[in-house]
Amino acid sequence: MDNTTKHSTAVVKTACAIVFLLFTFFYLYYFQADILAMAQHVLSHGKTHYNRTVGAVLITLVLYLLQMGVYALTKLEWRAHALTYFPSLLVLTFLTSPGNHFFQDASLGAWLWAGPLVVLLYCGVVWVFRQLEDIISESGGTGVFSRLMWVNMLIMVVMFFMVAAFSNHDEAFHYRLNIESRLLGNDLDGALAVGKDTEVSNEAITRLRAYALSKKGQLGEHLFEYNVSGGSAAIIPPKGDTSSVAASVMIPQQELRKQYLRNKKDYELCGFLADKQIDKFAQALIKYYPLNDSVHLPKHYREALTLYTRQRSHRVVDYRNSVMETDFADLLKLERENTDKRARKNAVHDNFRNTYWYYYLYR
Repeated sequence: MDNTTKHSTAVVKTACAIVFLLFTFFYLYYFQADILAMAQHVLSHGKTHYNRTVGAVLITLVLYLLQMGVYALTKLEWRAHALTYFPSLLVLTFLTSPGNHFFQDASLGAWLWAGPLVVLLYCGVVWVFRQLEDIISESGGTGVFSRLMWVNMLIMVVMFFMVAAFSNHDEAFHYRLNIESRLLGNDLDGALAVGKDTEVSNEAITRLRAYALSKKGQLGEHLFEYNVSGGSAAIIPPKGDTSSVAASVMIPQQELRKQYLRNKKDYELCGFLADKQIDKFAQALIKYYPLNDSVHLPKHYREALTLYTRQRSHRVVDYRNSVMETDFADLLKLERENTDKRARKNAVHDNFRNTYWYYYLYR
């Protein structure tokens, strides 16, 4: 191998190493930290906790050492050098692929047969390229802009897409785990900020948000600023352990239940609102809150009472709030101005998405 060839292959190896290290670290740190935290929590039965910085660094270094071992065994050069990173990226895919029910069934699943099969196929591909390297000379220039470089970079990119495609990329599940991780660190504000500006939600996310808001004493004030899914069944934790989809992964179920018992009145009232049972809400509200000028009701309760007063001629309470009346009148005006159903919903969403009214009328 002449000096030009040695230099060209050295540049390719360096470039492959750099893109691998950068991709692996940032993928672990920014995109898959919550999946790894969940897996470690489940496998250690909650005795240890995952640190995203330490975990990303250690896993990246271990996978790079694995690549070095593969290269030492295969001696793949030229256009196939990038393939020495395939086993490391396969392991990365495996580590970040636990499914949404891993906390209920921590099994290998399809990896039991797919993993060995992929390894056998990889060995066959390596053998083929080793034979080709012995009989095909390289051409096409040297350095960063050579054909040798871009063939290897293309292989690396394809393998990166493989990792992304077969890892767990369920957005709602990632939000759920991120919220739980922040709650474990008692970061209530951080947990409530996760996914707030998106429409992504499910029963588990709703329950965790209700838990965080209840701990802050803001359940009736802010719950319906989020996309509430599942009604009261999602908000109120059931008694005992549960294997339902709304079960907590890392927050003990009994802790969710304890918070419910500490703030039962607001959980009950928000449960009625989530089920759109405003009559039952009004009947329960007067048991828990005296309706007089000295008591400041949470925002969603004021909104619900305004709706209730307007919709019911026979009512258990007659609530009047000039600010709420004006805002609700503006909503009705907006509806009248938009005759198209979709345009009407979009207009109300843009102006009233953080109100109980939008939830009651459009969700």
